[in-house]
Amino acid sequence: MDAELKRDPTERIAELRAELARSHSAEQHYRGLVEAAPDAVVVIDEQGRIVLVNAQTEQLFGYAREELLGQALEILVPERLRGRHVGHRSGYFHKPGTRPMGSGLDLSGRRKDGSEIPIEISLSPLQGEDGLLASAAIRDISERRRAQESLQRTRDELEQRVQERTAQLERSNEALLAEIAERRLAEAALRASEAKLRLITDNMPAGMAYVDVRQVYRYHNQTFADWLGLPAHRIDGHSIREVMGEEAYAEISPRMAQALAGKSVRYERDQRLPGGEIRRWSVRYSPHLGQDGRIEGCIAMLTDVTEQRQAEQALRQAQKMEAVGQLTGGVAHDFNNLLTVILGNLQILAEHVQGDAEAGELLKAAIKAGRRGADLNRTLLAFSRRQRLAPAPVDLNELIAGMAGMLRRALGETIQTVVVPSPGLPLAMADPAQLETALLNLAVNARDAMPEGGTLTIETASVVLDESYTAREADVAPGSYVMLAVSDTGSGMSPEVLMHAFEPFFTTKDTGKGSGLGLALVYGFVKQSGGHVKIYSEEGHGTTVRLYLPPVRGSIEQALEAPAAAVHPKGSETVLVVEDEEDVRELACRVLNGLGYRVLSAADGAAALAILEREAGVDLLFTDVVLPGGLNGPELARRAASADRAPRVLYTSGYTGNAIQQLDAIEQGVRLICKPYPIEELARKVRAALDGTAE
Repeated sequence: MDAELKRDPTERIAELRAELARSHSAEQHYRGLVEAAPDAVVVIDEQGRIVLVNAQTEQLFGYAREELLGQALEILVPERLRGRHVGHRSGYFHKPGTRPMGSGLDLSGRRKDGSEIPIEISLSPLQGEDGLLASAAIRDISERRRAQESLQRTRDELEQRVQERTAQLERSNEALLAEIAERRLAEAALRASEAKLRLITDNMPAGMAYVDVRQVYRYHNQTFADWLGLPAHRIDGHSIREVMGEEAYAEISPRMAQALAGKSVRYERDQRLPGGEIRRWSVRYSPHLGQDGRIEGCIAMLTDVTEQRQAEQALRQAQKMEAVGQLTGGVAHDFNNLLTVILGNLQILAEHVQGDAEAGELLKAAIKAGRRGADLNRTLLAFSRRQRLAPAPVDLNELIAGMAGMLRRALGETIQTVVVPSPGLPLAMADPAQLETALLNLAVNARDAMPEGGTLTIETASVVLDESYTAREADVAPGSYVMLAVSDTGSGMSPEVLMHAFEPFFTTKDTGKGSGLGLALVYGFVKQSGGHVKIYSEEGHGTTVRLYLPPVRGSIEQALEAPAAAVHPKGSETVLVVEDEEDVRELACRVLNGLGYRVLSAADGAAALAILEREAGVDLLFTDVVLPGGLNGPELARRAASADRAPRVLYTSGYTGNAIQQLDAIEQGVRLICKPYPIEELARKVRAALDGTAE
């Protein structure tokens, strides 16, 4: 180091200049070699940037030297191939020895004008002063490609000539080859047709089989085998008797004989499946004629119609119940009008015979009988879904617990009661009083079915009725329900009794021991509540009745709101009574007059409108829902509301189907009094309507 410092600076400078000259000379020499190269040459650094190009590069790619220097080598490669090229180039810098020096990579090059040419790139690593470099020799291989394509065309032509010669040889044996080809095509078509036929028939929802004239199975689809639970080798080649058994054969054979005699046959039969389940089949036999017109066999098509028949039966039952309900509702409506008049006049008459004890007792007995008739009529209205419900959120578990004492007294000591509540049960939306009545009716029915004693089980659960279930049941929508099930260990019901169980006045009890309205009331109440009811029963195995009630939807707090009650039995306001039944109208007018009100009356909506236009001081419109003449109670109320001083409205009805539909269309909070109505209830409802308070 000291010796280096003692050297003459002039000498050191001379050496550096000589070294620089040698380096410059080497660089000039290398540049000369690059320029003299027959191919385009591009030198790149480790980052792939171009540091040197020759004139052939400019000529091949159409770029000026200045446009390429500093650019990535991939500027000369189409975008879709750049990734492949980068990977190839990077291997030389970062994985030396992975590819032989000077080897090439066929790519497409990209000229400045965007056109592409086939090129070959060969990379060679170089050691530069500032690091590792790579020399990329780029050769235009367009001529090679054209030569290759020409060679390929020549090969194709030769192959074509060979094929033509082969075809000539094949045509020399044309007859034989045609026969072979035709046979092969026919066999392939037959196999394809058989495979397609098998695929189609095996995926049919119906069972299918072919039987020859000896009643032997020659073909069947997978559905048929699945229904019978038999493998294919136990069906094809075996007779109907062997496959179906003696009992079924006795039913099938005569119909099959008709089909083999040339007649199409349709019928339905029950078939017990291997698991023991009995399914209903719709069977069709169609004779099959051969080419000579003679019968060669029979095609059997079997369709499972179990769910369809169940749904049809459920629909017929629902339609019958609906028809009976409409009839019952109409009778109950007229009966309500009669009871309104009878009970009202009896109550008025009772006030005039207060000093006559004997007459008072007779009137008391008559009023009691009339009220029993009203209770019976309410049951009929419940069945026909015409009763007025007051639905509210109900915890079924709490309701059952609250009825424990009542149920024990109703059932007696010989009946053991088991309650199985479901934890976390959603609230049901139903009329609590009607639900208690329904549960009591079911419990009493269960008690009567267990005269020697037994067990009554009451269960609750949250269930979902899916579409597969509701498809078999009429008048029930799929969705979530809150279930209440009542089961007994009694005598059960026969299928005939089960079919009529919900019909009013149908009973299997002795005369005088039952009206046959208990289950009818339950049916009507549940249906009107938007739910579903189902009975499961077999003779000797007890009965289970399941009630499916809709769950509470929306705000429970809003559903629980109820205004406080207020009673004001008398007044002096003006009341317009609109009632088409003359006796009922006269009774209402007489009662209201007796309570101090000024009373006006009309027999229909048109007459009532005339009074409202004439009388400006009407305070209350007391109208029947259904009125003759095309102007019903709700429409009358709407027209009255347009007056300068709109009266308050109180509706009354015997609850026909139209009444319920019309009342459903009225805004919430509608005031209504049901026929027959006691005098005290009429007084309370009228006063509450006038005061705008709850009854």
